[in-house]
Amino acid sequence: MLKRILLVTGLLCVGLMAHAAKAPDSGTAVRAAAAWLRLVDARQYAASWQQAAPLFQRAVSEQQWAEKLRAAREPFGKLLKRSLSDARYFTRLPGAPAGRYWVIEENADFANKPGAVETITMERVGSHWRAAGYFIR
Repeated sequence: MLKRILLVTGLLCVGLMAHAAKAPDSGTAVRAAAAWLRLVDARQYAASWQQAAPLFQRAVSEQQWAEKLRAAREPFGKLLKRSLSDARYFTRLPGAPAGRYWVIEENADFANKPGAVETITMERVGSHWRAAGYFIR
């Protein structure tokens, strides 16, 4: 019985390692998300929309994006610190076409909202990672 459990556990680990090996390195996507967030932090909403993925741009107009971001982010005040919490790779996401995506979670402390969590979905577009979604809670 113990040998069977170890064999199954070993096969599961090999399967997980094989799955993880298929995911590209998250570093480029994480750095792209950080650069995009710097635009948002600087209230350069038009630039953040222009640098987003076409999927994002089709979902919300530049004007709608700026309005939504002002309403959601500005009450939180100045960003004090941000740190990477998690990055997960997907080839399929609900409501999105098959593709290559990193879902990145950042822990953020703002002047008026400590303990916020930002979720940025990055989509591979050509040779670049572009923001395809943003959510803050």
